[in-house]
Amino acid sequence: MLRSRLAVGVIALPLLLAGCGSSGSSDSTDDASAVANAAGAPSMPAPSGGTGAPSVVIPAGQIAVAQPDDQGKALIAAIESAATSVDIVIYQIGGQEIQQALLAALQRGVKVRVIMDGYSSSQVKYNGEFATSMRNAVASAGLPSDAFAINWSSDNFNITHQKSVMIDAVDSGGNPLPAGNMPATARLLVSTGNFQDFGSTPFYAARDFYVLTDDQQLINEASRVFVSDFSCAGPTETNGLADSTDLIWSNGTTGLYPNQVGQYPPVSEGYFGPGRATDPAPVVQGNSFDAQFNLVKQAGAGDVLRIYNEEFTSSAFVDAVTAAAQAGADVRIVMSYEPPSKGKPTTSMANLTQMAGAVPASSNLPGVSVTLYAPQQVVPEALYVHAKSILLSDSAGNFKGGFVGSENLSNPSMDYNRELGLPLSSATVQTAGVIGGAFDSDFNSTTNTTRLDKSNPNNIPPAWNGSGTSSESDLESADGSPEALQRVGAPAGRCGPVPTS
Repeated sequence: MLRSRLAVGVIALPLLLAGCGSSGSSDSTDDASAVANAAGAPSMPAPSGGTGAPSVVIPAGQIAVAQPDDQGKALIAAIESAATSVDIVIYQIGGQEIQQALLAALQRGVKVRVIMDGYSSSQVKYNGEFATSMRNAVASAGLPSDAFAINWSSDNFNITHQKSVMIDAVDSGGNPLPAGNMPATARLLVSTGNFQDFGSTPFYAARDFYVLTDDQQLINEASRVFVSDFSCAGPTETNGLADSTDLIWSNGTTGLYPNQVGQYPPVSEGYFGPGRATDPAPVVQGNSFDAQFNLVKQAGAGDVLRIYNEEFTSSAFVDAVTAAAQAGADVRIVMSYEPPSKGKPTTSMANLTQMAGAVPASSNLPGVSVTLYAPQQVVPEALYVHAKSILLSDSAGNFKGGFVGSENLSNPSMDYNRELGLPLSSATVQTAGVIGGAFDSDFNSTTNTTRLDKSNPNNIPPAWNGSGTSSESDLESADGSPEALQRVGAPAGRCGPVPTS
């Protein structure tokens, strides 16, 4: 099989960036900030903003677009392309642009369903405000109340961190259409970013990616799981996702307690009850960890491994990246800097420093090089890196495989959450090219950045630590301890329709 090529500059993304941001952890708050523009970015059809029949047609195949370059147009265009249904799973959602697009869809007769995370009190507050605002808009427009349904996420998972949209993927009763029997308008959008504005900061402001596909097998699988989660399927329903070969899922963990083998942990006392036994060993029900871990493990001498992420707390991945570098791989990482937490480096930053020193400065091996973007607490206009992706290519630029999705490189994200990602292969060269082009531009940028590498693994500007501390949470620093992963918000029974306030 001919392998597609991923080389520096496959798709040029000249960037004119002005402040993208977040408050720290994507498992706590994914606040993004600022607006950016870029010439040469892949473009989607301009949203119509009207009502009636869909006026936007999404191109066929698999298409990736970079944010903030695209300014969120791909998401709005996807909603505006819907003829019958829009199903959304999201960690954070809210804002006039998205609300107006959904309202216009409802006015065309499209049915809209939303699953929102309800993990923490802040999630309940902000996502709950979106639910109330949408319901008020639906009532004001005189639309049928049953056309719009919005649920808190399933308690089968610690956090629902998935970010995706299914378009025209279900029948009139809301049941998944089989692959091969969907309309031509059916699409799946997989996002690394959230759909919520924060004040004047638009939802698309961070470095993120949207990937749209018309592959009906992928759409069917995502839709089938959506319907299961929307119905609050019980703790024994795993949907067989550990064996998926099409999508990359974090699907929770079963068997944490001796008397509940093969079931998800209960939520009645917090998702992980303190002091409870975990024998036999937990059974991870998704394929997220293995898919990404095996990708990193493939990296060998002469290969180039490109990693975008927001968190890097998994010790297994630190070891795998270190081994790849010591085997001769050129490992490149792009992230945003986290100031110290309680006077100490956050787990992610300590791990990045460790990996940057994986090979001696005197070595001829390329080692691990990390481009860090300044914290927005100190440099408000700095790009915020929220994307999660892995790209592997050989020294000649031949693309060998990759991943893009909602999963962070943390054990909680990969083992205990609901997350969704896409595997990348030689059949997805456009997606790999868009991500790779943005990565190389971000990696080589000297604007509001610093570089950690084997010659200086601790190259952090002192001023970056001079304004406050990081909001690192237990979810970032924990490496899978059940006691550290208690569900702190959204009490048991929250799964299901958001109550009318």
